[in-house]
Amino acid sequence: YYGLVTYIDRKLGELLAVLDEQGLAGNTLVIFASDHGDMLGEKGMVQKRCFYEWSARVPLVIRTPDRSRRGQRVTTPVSLVDLLPTMAAAAGIELQAQLGYEGSDLLRLAPADEQRVVFCQYHTQGVLAPCFMACNGRYKYVRVHGHDDQLFDLAADPQEWTNLAGQGQVAGTEAALREAVLRRFDAEAIGKRAEAGVARRTLVREAMRANGVRVETVRRQV
Repeated sequence: YYGLVTYIDRKLGELLAVLDEQGLAGNTLVIFASDHGDMLGEKGMVQKRCFYEWSARVPLVIRTPDRSRRGQRVTTPVSLVDLLPTMAAAAGIELQAQLGYEGSDLLRLAPADEQRVVFCQYHTQGVLAPCFMACNGRYKYVRVHGHDDQLFDLAADPQEWTNLAGQGQVAGTEAALREAVLRRFDAEAIGKRAEAGVARRTLVREAMRANGVRVETVRRQV
């Protein structure tokens, strides 16, 4: 893991150096991000497929052409859906509302806004129950359809060991984040689609097993 981190750090440095050498740094917005994290053995888990911080939190570093915000750390919760409006704004492109895009220009967000809520969802690739997450920076609410809710105080409990769901002192926060999830996602409908998908995949798997057939997907690089 440390070797991979070192490698990507070196490659990013090389990319920035080329922008400087070619005289392009003053006209280029650089954004470094990742699509997901990895549990790396935390809580006895590997890979992703959960909303613990090791899995759901990703690096996001931005270098503006004028370097005007160098060294600034933004604590406002953001997500990858903010990248499209950020890049469009930097390029002077006005996004049309009918495109149905989400997110906000990251360069216009307040550096510390604990009222903003970001979301994650996961309900594919073998997940039996749809999973949703809403986070306002300090508190993270997790709803797994058909199971008990979770609420973590990331400031007091960064390792996410203590589930505060159902406790009176945070009832207001839990209710607000739950409402944000239910307003945004139709968990019941998504749950039914997920169940139907699992049933289809199970049927195909059992049919292949009964007939001794194995289907492989071949990927070709274009």
